[in-house]
Amino acid sequence: MPLIKALFSVIIIYTLLLTGCSVNEAPTKPTDKIANPVPSDSSTISSETESPWEIAFKSTFDESTFTLAGFEDDSTGILMGHHGAIHYTKDGGKTWSKAANEAHHVIGLDFVDDKSVYCCGDQGTIRYSNDAGASWTKLPEYDPLDQDPYIFTSFVNHKSGWVASTSKLGSTSDGGNTWTTLKLPESCKKIASINLSTESIGYILDTSGNLYITNDSGINWTQKSLNLKDTEKINGLAAAQVAVIRFADENNGLAIFYNKDGQLKALRTADGGNSWKNEAMPEMKSGYIYLNRNLQTLTIANSLDGEITVLKHTVK
Repeated sequence: MPLIKALFSVIIIYTLLLTGCSVNEAPTKPTDKIANPVPSDSSTISSETESPWEIAFKSTFDESTFTLAGFEDDSTGILMGHHGAIHYTKDGGKTWSKAANEAHHVIGLDFVDDKSVYCCGDQGTIRYSNDAGASWTKLPEYDPLDQDPYIFTSFVNHKSGWVASTSKLGSTSDGGNTWTTLKLPESCKKIASINLSTESIGYILDTSGNLYITNDSGINWTQKSLNLKDTEKINGLAAAQVAVIRFADENNGLAIFYNKDGQLKALRTADGGNSWKNEAMPEMKSGYIYLNRNLQTLTIANSLDGEITVLKHTVK
């Protein structure tokens, strides 16, 4: 009997030890996939910093593959993508209508105003709409033999505009009927975004964070910098733009882009690009981006999720 009691006591103690281990041990969780890891760099804005950007509304679109989308205001928007497909909305993305258009892949757009829009794409495609995207006029192709698609376009009015691939910049002064290739700054390796703010003043942002400014229609260039660290550099481009540069005037400008860590960044200048201030942004899944000319409406198109998100800049 004593031997049986002793064995029974040992079994109870051993069971309690095992139970104690299972209670105190942290449960093992599967490793989460982090799509947009936040870098540990001290210059990164804390998530507690209040952002002047707020999500105004979202729109879903699953009828076909799309690339870029852009909203001029709370109502007027355009969505474009493969095989020349362009859709437009006049009710803030609640409904989308297919536009009358035949073209190759269209991947760049710019609103001149709430009615006038230019778009560009591969094989020299240039299109113009004067009814907010419902119908499109085919303009003469700009170097259709160029292997690089035209991803960026920027028009300051109905005559003066730019169009660009990642390595080439064209200028028009007659609404896109004729184009002149401008000489890029020597140190500009890969264009990330362009902005023509007046008929003679324009800006190029490259993927290294260098800013090039011309005051004489591309004859001469002045180089400045966003002063990005290696982890903050602009993410490589793919089918459309992941960065935008816009200047409201010669002093006030805004650069928004996804960096190499997949984080949405915004930098604002009030002195013509001599210095830049970090501006907190909401956490957003990566996508292709469009910023309207008044720097107030930001559109992010995520075709993988079939979702378009529109953010508005609010004065805090």
